[in-house]
Parts: sequence; C-alpha cells; structure tokens
Amino acid sequence: MGFGHSKIEKNISVVIPVYNGKKYIEKAIQSVAMQTVPPYEIIVVDDGSTDDSAFIVAELAKKYPIKLFQKENGGQSSARNYGVRFSNGDLIAFLDQDDIWFPNHLEELVKPFLENSYPEIGWVYSTVDEIGENDELYTIDVLSAGDSIHPKKTIGQCLSVDMFVIPSATIVLKKAFDDVGGFDERLSGYEDDDLFVNIFRKGYGNVFINKSLSQWRIHGRSCSFSSKMGTSRITYAKKLLERYQDDYVRGCKYRTDIILPRFAKIIISEYKRGIYFNNNNYAKQMRDNLHELYPYMNTKLKLKCNVRLFILKHPFLKSLLYPFVKIYRAGRGGLPW
Repeated sequence: MGFGHSKIEKNISVVIPVYNGKKYIEKAIQSVAMQTVPPYEIIVVDDGSTDDSAFIVAELAKKYPIKLFQKENGGQSSARNYGVRFSNGDLIAFLDQDDIWFPNHLEELVKPFLENSYPEIGWVYSTVDEIGENDELYTIDVLSAGDSIHPKKTIGQCLSVDMFVIPSATIVLKKAFDDVGGFDERLSGYEDDDLFVNIFRKGYGNVFINKSLSQWRIHGRSCSFSSKMGTSRITYAKKLLERYQDDYVRGCKYRTDIILPRFAKIIISEYKRGIYFNNNNYAKQMRDNLHELYPYMNTKLKLKCNVRLFILKHPFLKSLLYPFVKIYRAGRGGLPW
C-alpha cells in the first residue's frame, strides 16, 4: 500500500423545496439538469402547494431523474429536512425554487470535498448574483458588498451580522447536517444562519469560493412585512442568547457587544419601517419583539432602545435632538451603538 495523497469520491443529492412555486420551479430544475457535473439524485419536496407546482415537477420527472415527495405544509425548514431524510448522497446541494444555478455550480463547489481536509469540511459556498422577478440582473457578487466575512473563521464572525451563507449557493456534508439535527423547523427566517453556526460550532471547516456560481432571486414577496419573519428572528435571537454568555476569558462579550446590539438594531429598523408605512400591527410586533430581549439587556442598552422607540413614534423630536445625537456619535467614533 502506498502513502500518496488519495482522492475521495462524493455523491451529491440535490434537495429542492417547493411551495406554490409554479412560476420558477421549471427554471430551477433545468439549471440542475445543465450541470457540468451531474448530481447523484434530484429530490423535490412539494410542501403542500395549492398551485400546479407538483404537476409541473411530475411532468419534468418524465425527462429528468427527479424523485418527487409530497407532504403537508410545514415550512421551508421542514421541507428541506424531509428531502435530506430521503437522500442517499454524501453531500447535499440545496436549491430554492426561485433560484438558478450556473452550469459549473456543482463542479466548483464539490472540488474542496474531493481532497483530504482537516478539520473535515462541513460546507462549501460561493457568492451569488442578484436577479429580480423577471430574471433582470441587479447585482454581481452580492457578498462583496455586505459586512459578513468569508470564509468563517471565528464564532464572533458568525454571530455579529447575518452570515450570508445562502443555501442555494452551498453544498453541505450530509454527515455534518445530521450531526447538528438539520434545520430548526421553528424558524422561517434565520434557519440558514442557525444551521451553519451549529456546523461551525461542531468543529467542521468551511470553504468560500469567491465567484458567483448561482443567481439569487429577490422579488416583491421578499420585501413585504412578515410577522412570520419577525417571530423567527426573535426565536433565533433568544436561542443565541441562551447559548452564548459573555466570555471574559477570551475577552468576547457575545451577549453584550454582539448579539443584543445586532438584533436590537434590526428590530428597531423594522419598527421604523412599520411606522413609516403606517403598518401599526407590524410596528407593534417589532416593539413587542424588542421587549422580549429586555431581560437579557443591561440598563444602558435598554434605555437607548426605549429612547429610540419614543423618538421614532414622535418624529418631530428627531429634529430637536439631532444636534445632541450628532455630538454623542462623534464621541463614539460615529458608531450607532
């Protein structure tokens, strides 16, 4: 027996959840069929659609090797977990119903998995191009414009901002996915952040490919007010707060300096949006969500949040207080928190 470097064969299972996705599902599946490295199997999970999605997929299954599963509606996390449960590959490539892969998507993402790596790679991902409702291009290389750092090297990087590990741009080691229990089915938003934080925490490595290998579709429904997203956000925030305490040994105040400011800022921004668009129900939900974080906050941060809510509710105060806020921020180096 020699001691040379050995290649590892990996089979890829594609998992596509679909819910009322008749407008885009055919394009998504066709982009899988055009891969330069074909997948081992294509699994489509119809999550209780009420449109013609299942019929369209069944017709495509006559042409492509598709396994179609149907279940009662349980949300995207549930549908993805269901698909993985019936998969037979070593690797899982997720694709959302309205996204599109470039032909070299799987070929490029699988490469790091074909080499021996220590620690074992848990996921490989790339940046994406943003497209609109009618395939119009909006942004090339979306991840270069964000605050997230790639690849992920510290737990602080995973917690401080949205991770932007987009499922449609990612291949996941099935062993790692199973190791952390898959997607948290309580979440309908932030379920991807939760999954990849958990995989990172388990000690798996990650590899970032700095080129767009897919198109990520953002359309009208993505920008609407969503009480479901608000509920998911607060569930995820509280999950992190229960798990991560301030670590004085490492000098990392995960709760005080990272998690709480991150989610308080997002929730207040959403509260502001609700006020601006006269959506009182949404604004109230955001205020209530913020109050759910108060038991974890120190007095100083709680006071800042209360002041912000009050000013946003009474916009005329903003012009009166702006000079003082400007002086305060200058003293903080321009930082909002």
